[in-house]
Amino acid sequence: MMAVQQTYMGPLPPPEDLARYDEIVPGMAERLLTGFERQTEHRMALEKKVIDRDIRRADWGLGAGFAFGLVVFAGALGLILTGHESVGVGTIIADFLTYGGAFLYGDIQRRRERNRKAGGR
Repeated sequence: MMAVQQTYMGPLPPPEDLARYDEIVPGMAERLLTGFERQTEHRMALEKKVIDRDIRRADWGLGAGFAFGLVVFAGALGLILTGHESVGVGTIIADFLTYGGAFLYGDIQRRRERNRKAGGR
């Protein structure tokens, strides 16, 4: 008496098992491979859609932030032109510091993420 145990990892069985499936049910190996290929294409299409939408959302966010910054800047200029120089200048400084800080924070976060993925700190 002999006992054999085999294990494999992966989405498809080993070629020997596929051949045995074909012996039992002709064309079964082809059907399994075709199903695997369709599932892979489907998953990749979904991932592409998610990535494309994330990029579009980020672009819209940048545009909205830029537009808001321009509105605040225009309002600050309006304050300066109507005789409220200190408030207008303070608003311009706060505007630049806020957006500059946001970009610096984003840059630092991206750098940390790249380091983490590269196996660094």
